[in-house]
Amino acid sequence: MIVNKRIVLLISLIILLCYIFSFSVIAEGMVEEVELLVEGETVVSDLVVKEIDDNLLIPLHILEDVFELEVEWRELINTINISYAEQEIRLRVGEKQFEIDNEIRGLKTAVHKEGEQIFIPVQFLTEVFNYRVEFNSGNLEVTEASIEIKEVSYEETEFGEKLMIKLSDKPEYDIQSTNSPEQLMIDIYDSRLSEGRSNLSINNGMIFQVRSRQPEVDRSRIILDLYQPLRYNIDTYSKNDSYYLSFKVNPRIIDFEYKPQRDNFVLVATEALTDYQQYYLEEDNKLVVEFADALLDVAENKFFLDDRLFKEVRLSQHNENTEEGSSSVKLVFKLNEEFEELKEDIKLDIYSDEESPQRLVLSPKRPEKATDDFAEELVAAESEQPIEDELFEQAEESNVQADELVELYEVILAEDQEDIIQIKTDQQIAPFIVPLEENSRLVLDFPGTIFRPVKESLTLEEEFIKEVRIAQFNKEITRVVVELEELVNYEVMQKEIEEGYLTELSLNKSGEQSVDLESIEDKIDLSGVDIFTEEGFTNLQIDLDSAVNYEVRGFEHPDRLVVDIMGAVADLDSDKIAEAEGLIEEVRVSQFTINPLVTRVVFDLVEPVAHQVMSEMKTEQIELKLESSVDEDSILKDRLIVVDAGHGGADPGAIGPTGVTEKAVALKISQKLEQLLTESGAQVKMTREADYYVSLGSRAELANRLEADVFVSVHANSYRSNNISGTETYVHPDAHGNALLLAKSIQDSLVQELGLIDRGVKMDQLFVLNETDMPSVLTEVAFLSNVEEEKLLATSEFRQEAAIGIYNGLLNYFNQVFEGGRN
Repeated sequence: MIVNKRIVLLISLIILLCYIFSFSVIAEGMVEEVELLVEGETVVSDLVVKEIDDNLLIPLHILEDVFELEVEWRELINTINISYAEQEIRLRVGEKQFEIDNEIRGLKTAVHKEGEQIFIPVQFLTEVFNYRVEFNSGNLEVTEASIEIKEVSYEETEFGEKLMIKLSDKPEYDIQSTNSPEQLMIDIYDSRLSEGRSNLSINNGMIFQVRSRQPEVDRSRIILDLYQPLRYNIDTYSKNDSYYLSFKVNPRIIDFEYKPQRDNFVLVATEALTDYQQYYLEEDNKLVVEFADALLDVAENKFFLDDRLFKEVRLSQHNENTEEGSSSVKLVFKLNEEFEELKEDIKLDIYSDEESPQRLVLSPKRPEKATDDFAEELVAAESEQPIEDELFEQAEESNVQADELVELYEVILAEDQEDIIQIKTDQQIAPFIVPLEENSRLVLDFPGTIFRPVKESLTLEEEFIKEVRIAQFNKEITRVVVELEELVNYEVMQKEIEEGYLTELSLNKSGEQSVDLESIEDKIDLSGVDIFTEEGFTNLQIDLDSAVNYEVRGFEHPDRLVVDIMGAVADLDSDKIAEAEGLIEEVRVSQFTINPLVTRVVFDLVEPVAHQVMSEMKTEQIELKLESSVDEDSILKDRLIVVDAGHGGADPGAIGPTGVTEKAVALKISQKLEQLLTESGAQVKMTREADYYVSLGSRAELANRLEADVFVSVHANSYRSNNISGTETYVHPDAHGNALLLAKSIQDSLVQELGLIDRGVKMDQLFVLNETDMPSVLTEVAFLSNVEEEKLLATSEFRQEAAIGIYNGLLNYFNQVFEGGRN
């Protein structure tokens, strides 16, 4: 009996152990013989899956066996590399995140390794491949969204501009718009994006670019990044077994001009304008032509006419706050007061140009009284058209690209200085300045810039300055027009500020532009400006007919020397001014002021210089000696370095808790680094010089094409936890020799300069490191996700320190590679 009890006890213990063992297996999450279905078809009948923290994981080999992806397991660094649709994806064992083309995305559970088996979260399939995954009753079913977005294109035809979205089936969609930034977003439900999609760069003054995203598994989003609110008509239709969403952009008025010889006005649009009406505003004494569902895309929107009938004409955009969102453009003619009683007889004949329907002609019917002294030409057209031609030539010569536009974001009057107008840009842009005596205005054109509000007018209380107008003159030029009571002398200075660059237009109100220089008594004449080089020095000589006092000043951004000569007039023939040579790029002589009398000679420099004044304080011959401040023995001289400011444009990169963006931080540090390197004689090429998007492939291709010595990509880091901090530098896993030396040198120097936690040199197959042929690194200066480090990254001082750290790292690298010598 005792034996039987022992047997029963033993059996019970075995049963209990089996139960405990069984429970531990279930708790560990192993589930066998799960059926994997893809689009309703069974592809694996006995798939082993793993469950951790209520999250399902599947074996890594499924990506190769079922989804036919190229998968590489790098055991040394516990990293999985996956190639998919020209994208590189990386996962690491033990990490709840993955990287896809330099973008970090989170996972609910980490990649798991058990023995030789590696498990990845099912969530990964939805995040990257946009699969819908359902798990119930022992079945794991993977499906795709029903509708495929095959293509997104933009067309400009004689019938207008259209955004075309090509789909595999009839869609359900929703459209919404946002301000700051200005965007139009089209959400298409139960849809997926086709592989190999890319952004569309439009840059037509209304649409900056078109992007495609997959914010959810079964919802695609088409994003239009806009310069200003966009009005459109939408249509859905089928053609050749495909469906199309067609967004027809409302016609844009892109030009307005006056034809004095024909006595008419011409509007040019992107398509024929047919929906308009003409009416008279009694209370304002104005004749109005209103174009329904139209958009205004011209730079100059106000014209003062030298005409007995019309005083001025103005174009303006009107947007109605309705659910549908309607817009119109109004062309308003202001009548002179003496013709108020004739308003019933004043009309416009409006008709399309037979040869070009996009051109709409408006011909005034003039009462006889208004034709007696009819002006031959608009003052604005007469005076400013030559400027337009000149600027188009200059823009063409400088080869400004549409995707390289710098933002001009503010024009204000300086505080407590009524004669200084301040113009702020993202980066330094030298304006072309044309004074127009007939209209008492100064025209400043900033090439290669964009002014997103398109137009703006500042009405000032200053008696001296009547008005300041800012407008997008064309796709590549922002124009600032300063209307003055009288034209005076001016000076333009530029300097770097926290938000970019500041251009200051200083107006000398004491000047008298109409003074006859020949009639001035006791004036001093210039007799010549000479330049000659010898023994590595560039010598400057300014000859005068009497002894003068003068002042010499040096400026940066751009580098130049300015010589102000008191009591002198700038009446000097061009053949008496020497051709630029040596360290001099250009020579300019001008009458800076008349009261007091000052002539200014400006020497634009090829590079930073050290200058020495060789003449007396008062002399008939001003002599300067210039020497390059770039050390000829500098290890950096003539080294070609590509500096890559990460992200940009519609890609902000990481965003800190208070809104500081990685793209802004990277650009500021890169610009400071460029300056340090240039001053040391290096040849520097930036992959982007302002806030615009550049593809990763273009960045690498640029460095390879130039055969750069090194490639440095500047970034700011981010992580889901705000406690992570420090500096780290990445290099390609296959890097060796000089590339590893470059990474270590920059990492050590940055840590020494910034004093942050040293996170070391890390290896990763980041795209720009994969595709560049020279020693290349990607440095993460600090963490934007860390509140304290975000505060540091937002300051100019810290960004300067970061630039110095990278600069010193490059200096140390070249010194080690070339052992301190040039060869």
